[in-house]
Amino acid sequence: FRVFDGTESVQALSQKHKEWLGDVSDAKVLDLGVGDGNPLSLLLAREAREYVAVDLSSSRLATWEKEVREAGVTNGRFVVADFLSKEFDEEEFDVVYAMAVFHHFEHLDGFIDVLESKLAVGGRVVSHDPVQVWLPARLIRLVYRPFQTDSDWEYPFDNTSLNIIESRFEVLGRLGFLGRSKWAFFAAIFSTSLGSRIARSGHAYDMANATSKNGIRKCLQVSYHLQKKS
Repeated sequence: FRVFDGTESVQALSQKHKEWLGDVSDAKVLDLGVGDGNPLSLLLAREAREYVAVDLSSSRLATWEKEVREAGVTNGRFVVADFLSKEFDEEEFDVVYAMAVFHHFEHLDGFIDVLESKLAVGGRVVSHDPVQVWLPARLIRLVYRPFQTDSDWEYPFDNTSLNIIESRFEVLGRLGFLGRSKWAFFAAIFSTSLGSRIARSGHAYDMANATSKNGIRKCLQVSYHLQKKS
């Protein structure tokens, strides 16, 4: 990602998510699969009316809780639990922040069933996940998959995944990342300066054009702003 250094794409993801999350001062927020903190986690912990962080890893969650407390934030609950299990019985979330979470569930419909049950009426989700619709991306992942340590629980979005998400929620916003700008990686093999130029121009193009359902299929990552259907 060094070819993207110095370009606005470095901050674009967090900026877009912050815009979509909006004012959470009166919201019950779930930071789903938080690990040891997501890019906007501390902001959410500080500003939400009620902040709940959940993760399967007790060590990573303990690290995150320590960071939050050291930042002077006393608000928040930190729960070590399987989101899909009955042991996690929290409900009525106004906002769910799911940074690189959806694609860890092989049976996406089942995961969304649980997610919907946790959302309040009109509840929203901001998510970000990898996409592998583009043929070269599928081939690269096919070669790399035997070497992945998380291959048993990593399912980048294909056409079926995207169709499920878009049918189950009201789509308030979508934005593909690393669409035209993905060519910067290949260009940088021959010239770092060329790669950087393509990264800048490609990112500007993606921000303006990778907002349709077809547009995100050409990207390597996608962010969604979703709302529970009434």
